[in-house]
Amino acid sequence: MAGQSKLADQLQSGAVGMWKVPVVRRCVGFQGREAPPLVSESTPAGPSPRCPTTISRPDGLPLCPRSAHHLRKHDLWPGRQAGSGRVGFRGSGCGAAKTPTDRGRALLPVGGFMTAPQAKASKLLRECLGMEGAVADRVAIALPDLDRFRLDAALRFLRRATLPTEVFFFVESLVAAKQWGKCNLVKKLFRDHATREDKIELAAGWAFTEPYKFGSAVPLPVRHVMYADCRADMDWIRENWGDDDSFGCSTGVKGLASPCPCERWLREKEVPEVDRALDAVVGHLCDMRHSLVHESWPVFMITEPAPPDSLGSSMLDCYPCEGDLASFRTYESGITLGRFRAIAVATARSYLSARYP
Repeated sequence: MAGQSKLADQLQSGAVGMWKVPVVRRCVGFQGREAPPLVSESTPAGPSPRCPTTISRPDGLPLCPRSAHHLRKHDLWPGRQAGSGRVGFRGSGCGAAKTPTDRGRALLPVGGFMTAPQAKASKLLRECLGMEGAVADRVAIALPDLDRFRLDAALRFLRRATLPTEVFFFVESLVAAKQWGKCNLVKKLFRDHATREDKIELAAGWAFTEPYKFGSAVPLPVRHVMYADCRADMDWIRENWGDDDSFGCSTGVKGLASPCPCERWLREKEVPEVDRALDAVVGHLCDMRHSLVHESWPVFMITEPAPPDSLGSSMLDCYPCEGDLASFRTYESGITLGRFRAIAVATARSYLSARYP
């Protein structure tokens, strides 16, 4: 205590050299082998015999030259990564306990720090998923290193995606990497994080036949996944559709002009009915993905954008199903790559924001 009082008197009188004066509120790291020759505003100018350079932070606050320069020069900083060329620690002053920062940290506006991989992930989250800056920073910092590495690869893959299967692989990578039951995990992702409107659009975007054997007649017409429940709701059909309960399904023409009441029926239902239809259509999308990856069967999955001044567009295709190369399912798609990608991006953004609050 006596020594501290003596030091305080010396500080007030200016009797202590500037390289010993703890004038820094927080020390930060800097890049390079030589400290930048900037003069601190809080200490008298002039060289120090032990640490000849006085350093300032980029924001103007003084940086203690002995704490950073001396430790860096003599490799006394604990936990330093060899060859990194970067020093950083946190503390309330030169005498505070130093906590090494990660390699490549960047100063945040709020006074925190981000590593270079965190900053890169934050940038990708803003660019690819449209996240707000503060949310992207929070998610990037909260992600474990391996998960951040995987997300980085997935976002760069999404950025170049030109096929619906590539968009689907991105969604799968968020929740099902190295996991069993991938399809159930993707279903849960959309069920928990897609908006109600997006769920209905997905359910109405595809219609399917029953499986059939190669060479046999195709059991047309295609039906929405909610067709059976819709047709069974006779009270709703009579009130909203008429006495004729025999109707086909359409994915290309939507709204009041559609010859199919399935979408209108689903919009008036509660969450359980909507989620049941969503699970069914995502299950079919998983089958398409399976046919491409495991059966080497090309699958288109989506339709082309509708021509101008048209009611819509749809595409008819088929894929092998039920693990049998001789069994097929024909489907009609009325959803475009742009819409499928937009729904996937919105769902991924909601999922990451909720998982790392």
